[in-house]
Amino acid sequence: LRKKMMGRQLITMMRPEWIFTLTTKTISELIPELNIKEMGESSGKKRNTGDIVKCCDIKTKAMSYNAKEQEQVEELRGLLENENYSDIKERMKEKSMVGGFSCLFYGAPGTGKTETALQLAKQTGRDIMRVDISSIRDSFIGESEKNVKAIFDNYRALAKKSKLTPILLFNEADALIGKRINHEKHSTDKMENAMQNIILQEMEVFEGILIATTNLEHHMDD
Repeated sequence: LRKKMMGRQLITMMRPEWIFTLTTKTISELIPELNIKEMGESSGKKRNTGDIVKCCDIKTKAMSYNAKEQEQVEELRGLLENENYSDIKERMKEKSMVGGFSCLFYGAPGTGKTETALQLAKQTGRDIMRVDISSIRDSFIGESEKNVKAIFDNYRALAKKSKLTPILLFNEADALIGKRINHEKHSTDKMENAMQNIILQEMEVFEGILIATTNLEHHMDD
């Protein structure tokens, strides 16, 4: 097939009613001279898998909160202590509930949302998989949705090989989980809704620790 595609014999094979579509992977294997990259690799970057921040690499920092926030942070830290976390997951499963934690940190810029997530990870001995929202979006149709799915797949793979369940951190989550568009007019509208649908589906079966941060909570989907 490769020889025929490279020469004039290709013309004699073609008929008006014949339509062939080859994936970029197939073309790159048949004709490596063309140096064709697969979809999602056009920018030279691999599909976003999230940056892994090791617990041991997180520097301890003293954090100051108002009384109410202090109480909430301390309560969450206690829940994420491994003995408590494992016990809570078991009790949730006994009630046929999904054994996952999903938390939203919201507040003005510079109030310590991301740093609180880092310090919680440090105090409970957990690694963090930190997702850069801007790198999820791709110019190719369907790739952004695949990127979102890949994040959760990679998190599950990381959790399986980790001694303690890691934390999945979505910074500036409002950029990904904004208000859904009821009347889709453009392909980007469909893409945004599709990504949110994937996240909602994943959260329905999420067996881990998800922390999302935002300073625009009123922009998020209800």
